[in-house]
Amino acid sequence: MGKTTRWWWVRHAPVINPEKTIYGQSRDLDANVTDNHSFETLAQVLPRKAQWITSNFQRTRQTADAIIAAGVPCWNRKEIPEFAEQNFGDWEGLTWSELHKVGKSTAFWLAPAEVSAPNGESWMDVYNRTSQKKKELTKEHKGRDIICVAHGGSIRAAVATALELSPAQALTLSIENWSVTRLDHFHYKDIDGEEKEGWRLCHLNLSPNALLRKGA
Repeated sequence: MGKTTRWWWVRHAPVINPEKTIYGQSRDLDANVTDNHSFETLAQVLPRKAQWITSNFQRTRQTADAIIAAGVPCWNRKEIPEFAEQNFGDWEGLTWSELHKVGKSTAFWLAPAEVSAPNGESWMDVYNRTSQKKKELTKEHKGRDIICVAHGGSIRAAVATALELSPAQALTLSIENWSVTRLDHFHYKDIDGEEKEGWRLCHLNLSPNALLRKGA
């Protein structure tokens, strides 16, 4: 087997959002980074020589900063806008009860893969942009560890496109705050000697403590 590229996807820490409003892209909320135990545990299980990536939102940057401060060295770090959360358009800033009063919201929740919120993105948009950028970065950093602090939506999309799940199937995946999802990309030769490549899902939505017990 050839070089393996290991993606360590980490969902950002919970956001500070006391009003419980909908947020995606237009509301750049802060992360609550006061749970030192979670960050210290993450620091024990994440690789030491990795390419760091975040989205272009402060909740991922703040989470990455807290992990690095807990003891994981960072030699290089990139912000990748394609790994941002889904844009919910005109619905951002609304509470859930306010959203239910919006007459056209039903179609979005019944067919979330294809339907966009007003002036926002569909889930298919997130699926496609995440897939393309993941492919590019996997090629660029072939054979390395990549720690990517991102969002629930972009991590679902990364898993789905690696495992060839449909966008609708991807929405069934649960990705919790602080969780680690690991995807390995590898090259190999089939029985005819032809060069192939593929993905392996090693961990899905594991808490830092669960990953430590598992022995990542």
